[in-house]
Amino acid sequence: GDSSRDLNSFLKDIDFDDAIRQSICLQMVTPRGISRFIEYNYSVNENTRFLHYSYRARKEWLEVIAHKTDRIVASPPTSTEATHMITKIVWGFEILCIIQIPKNHSVDLIDQLLYKICAQLNNNRIT
Repeated sequence: GDSSRDLNSFLKDIDFDDAIRQSICLQMVTPRGISRFIEYNYSVNENTRFLHYSYRARKEWLEVIAHKTDRIVASPPTSTEATHMITKIVWGFEILCIIQIPKNHSVDLIDQLLYKICAQLNNNRIT
């Protein structure tokens, strides 16, 4: 990509949860894990590569109807300024590697290596 690429859009491209992404953009929550990518201070250009892997073992969620959460969860004992409620948990892990290829290295060779790594990860086998 070019150096003007919106880092937030990359999180969208990798199916990062929209509600969390928006909360981070509005500074309602502190970025953690791969969402800290939006704090990346280096140029994203034609020599930048991303290796993203996500393993999701299982999902748990609550079926919530707006304004009827009290049927599922008791109200907090003290007043709160909460604006959101956790309704889904995804168990697993994610890895995001940002690779800046030096100008004196072969981009094609590194791309081939990254494609091989991606294929191995997608097939759940490491050799």
